[in-house]
Amino acid sequence: MALACVAVALAIQLFGLMCAIRLENEWYTCAQQRYGYSSPVDRPDLGNMRDSLFPVSSVCRWSDGYTHDFVPAFVNPSIAVLLVLAAVTGAGAAFARAGARRDLGAAGRR
Repeated sequence: MALACVAVALAIQLFGLMCAIRLENEWYTCAQQRYGYSSPVDRPDLGNMRDSLFPVSSVCRWSDGYTHDFVPAFVNPSIAVLLVLAAVTGAGAAFARAGARRDLGAAGRR
């Protein structure tokens, strides 16, 4: 179960990274997303564009305070929940295995 959680978390991470890939320059990509076209006439300036691997994000920040993240909102919480679930199930499996070994050792001494 723990390996399945880690595999799904990795797949969601890769999906988020693919959403952050830009084939055009920053201005064109951000303006296209905000306005539907890339003409910079009488529009606020693009302040900056930040990318991050963890948490996964690709955010356009405009001079008027508007921000847009290209990575869907469910990506980072899903990764966090799956990694916690993987840690819990992995720890549970380790404790169960240690308990089974202890029981086998006690049964062998009788």
